[in-house]
Amino acid sequence: MSSTFRTRSYTAPDWWKPIVLFVVVGVAILGGQMWYVRAKLPEVGAELVAAKAEADSVFAQLAPPDGAPPEGEMEKRVSTGGPRGKWQGVESGFVWTQAYMVPGDFGPISEEYRKRLQGRGWKPFDGSAPGQFQRVFKRDKWIATVSGNEWWDHPRRTRVRVRLEWDFRHQTGYRTSLE
Repeated sequence: MSSTFRTRSYTAPDWWKPIVLFVVVGVAILGGQMWYVRAKLPEVGAELVAAKAEADSVFAQLAPPDGAPPEGEMEKRVSTGGPRGKWQGVESGFVWTQAYMVPGDFGPISEEYRKRLQGRGWKPFDGSAPGQFQRVFKRDKWIATVSGNEWWDHPRRTRVRVRLEWDFRHQTGYRTSLE
């Protein structure tokens, strides 16, 4: 009696192929981001130096109406890409903040800022109605925020905080909400 054994052909399951593909694509994306950041560093540095040279004249446009004196020292900070991400540790912008004590309510003060800044090429960046406690304006990679958060009745006055921000990552082609 002869016995014949049939052998089955065995193929390994293909569960590992999508995992390998996912790893390869992930490594390629991370490598591309690191290459992009290294390629952009000279451009970021040059734009940052030019923006810092222009910052004093831009901040002068944000002086409060009625020549109100500044309250305290101006806060100057450097912004970076944060603790994680493709811009980690790269100086990519700066923020200047100054508070002023301005006579009157915030509604007329914000309207004065709106008229003056729009006359100088700034555009409203949010849809906030006049009289609310914050107004945001944008021009190129500059963002100016004017906010009033404290007020006193005797005499009527408002603490106005002016924040000027420049960041390399701000896009110049974005439409503002009121265009």
